[in-house]
Amino acid sequence: YDSESTNKLDLSYMGLKYFPEHVTNMYKLTELSLTGNQLRSIPEDISKLVGLHELWFHNNRLETLPSGIGYLTHLNKLILDSNNLTTL
Repeated sequence: YDSESTNKLDLSYMGLKYFPEHVTNMYKLTELSLTGNQLRSIPEDISKLVGLHELWFHNNRLETLPSGIGYLTHLNKLILDSNNLTTL
């Protein structure tokens, strides 16, 4: 894929344990799905993806959310069900 022009990225059900670092440099992303992996955390750098409209993280092992998610002002869909979140 061309990370410079990609606007939708689906990394669902790939057995990922860590958030792929290069994804936070894909500034044109509008939709990102990491559904059904084994992620325990999301990096603060997620805040660099200011164009995101949809963010899918359901069916992971997330325990907390980074404060950087608050900077994603265009986000209109955030799917977090089936995780280990105790606070938002």
